[in-house]
Amino acid sequence: LCRKFRPSSLASFAATGMALFLFGAGWQHQSPWALFFFLQGASFCSGVYLIPIRTCVQSLPPANQKGLLLGASQFLDFTFILCASLLKILLHAGGVNSIHTFFILSGIMIFAAA
Repeated sequence: LCRKFRPSSLASFAATGMALFLFGAGWQHQSPWALFFFLQGASFCSGVYLIPIRTCVQSLPPANQKGLLLGASQFLDFTFILCASLLKILLHAGGVNSIHTFFILSGIMIFAAA
């Protein structure tokens, strides 16, 4: 399936969707239902982003390199999780509240999706 299907176009579309939903969460934060809707939309788009990429990462490499590639992928995942946590701490220390963090994340994601 991964050899016929190009997950990069779907990943770019889903990353843009995540960014737009996170922007909406920051913009419409007074209503709990609107916040719920936008965060659910971002979660759905993150699944659409992640599942095809993970499928290709697991199925494309040859059998003798599969473990190496999966290990490198997991290492990068947790490295960026750590970086995101440090960014959140720095933003909070700089006076940025949680709602404005959605705007910053959406800007980073639009830049990365382009």
